[in-house]
Amino acid sequence: MNFFRKSPSDADGTLPFWFSSGLLILICWAGITFFANIAEFRSDISDASAPVSPPTVKDEPLRLGRRVFEANCVICHQTSGLGVPSRCPPLVNSEWVLGQDPHMRRQLVAIVLYGLQGPVTVRGLVYNGNMPAWNHLSDEEIAAVLSYIRSSWGNRASPLAVEEVFSLRKSIPFRVEPWTWSELEKLP
Repeated sequence: MNFFRKSPSDADGTLPFWFSSGLLILICWAGITFFANIAEFRSDISDASAPVSPPTVKDEPLRLGRRVFEANCVICHQTSGLGVPSRCPPLVNSEWVLGQDPHMRRQLVAIVLYGLQGPVTVRGLVYNGNMPAWNHLSDEEIAAVLSYIRSSWGNRASPLAVEEVFSLRKSIPFRVEPWTWSELEKLP
């Protein structure tokens, strides 16, 4: 057996064992290196494409709010914020979302914290779906997602503060059932 042929394909047309083994080891090493460092190759998860200037403090809650919305709310309220006819109300131009007085803001926080069941009227149409409670989310996440929906899709309402969520959660420490519309009206 001659290990030092003039070319890898001399003789019977097969590659020598040492050449095949070395090539296989090189391919495995390249694959392992690539997948171990994949973040450096993908611009969507790499810091290479991040903006040079850090985001402002004002932008951070909205980014968090969008992530929370996409992970929890989009299935019912849709990416457009228009909801699902007769089941899930729209968030676009909704009196529930845009409410400015403290009572309406508390109602909005209460809905996200503990859910909503039964018929509810939004923009003159009746919706009869059940919204689950999202009280496992942190106060920051709830304030961020509510601020996000209050400023998206053409909505122009002021953001909600983390303190508003904290205050309501503290005043209603244990609730199992989702709210009904009549209960929300009585909310202090």
